[in-house]
Amino acid sequence: MVRTCSENGVENLSYSEAPYALMEGIDTSEKISDAKKQLIDAQKQLYETVMQINMVKQILARQNDAVLALARLQFYGVKEDQILKMCRAIESNGHNVNSHYTQFG
Repeated sequence: MVRTCSENGVENLSYSEAPYALMEGIDTSEKISDAKKQLIDAQKQLYETVMQINMVKQILARQNDAVLALARLQFYGVKEDQILKMCRAIESNGHNVNSHYTQFG
């Protein structure tokens, strides 16, 4: 980006001071550009982290649902081996319990 001397604040400087002031302005501009790039990179990392957190939350929510369902069945007197037999019977009839849960869960 090309800037005039007045935009860089060097219009009232002597000929010997102006180049140094201009170089300082360019250096500052480069630092700002680098900071903007770092900010963009940090935003991308934050977005990826948020997406990973949401994925973990979904997995944990499904696990929580499964644990609650198991607890309810056990509360009503259904034994763990009966639950496993029921799952095996459903799967042997051509239904995959896990895929059905992920489709509707």
